[in-house]
Amino acid sequence: MGKKVVRGTIPAQYAAAAQKARHEMLDALSMFNDEMMELLLDERPVGEELVRQTIREATINREIVPLMMGSAFKNKGVQPLLDAVCAYLPSPLDRPCFARDHDNAARRRRWRATRMLRWSRWSTRSPTNRSAS
Repeated sequence: MGKKVVRGTIPAQYAAAAQKARHEMLDALSMFNDEMMELLLDERPVGEELVRQTIREATINREIVPLMMGSAFKNKGVQPLLDAVCAYLPSPLDRPCFARDHDNAARRRRWRATRMLRWSRWSTRSPTNRSAS
């Protein structure tokens, strides 16, 4: 139930639409890869590995967002989705790690909060006791 992925040829009635959709996808992806652009302009076939590599690089660079379709009903399309997550999305090793120093801003926020707290205590006192502090 959803664990076995069935791969086969596209039925003849959908072959033309699938070929057109593949061409449109490759045309869009060629904007992110010069090698793919050259292959398309020379009307040479584009390999699956180059397509996967281009999708991964463009996804990591936040230039595209891959879209997968499936259904939770009977887990249809779930396994290809999980495979795509592993293949295209960045791992922690693919993203730069950095930290920001927010000490100054934190000190300012603490100081303002303390100042506001003192002011609220002062403003709640009776007018005769305000001069005492």
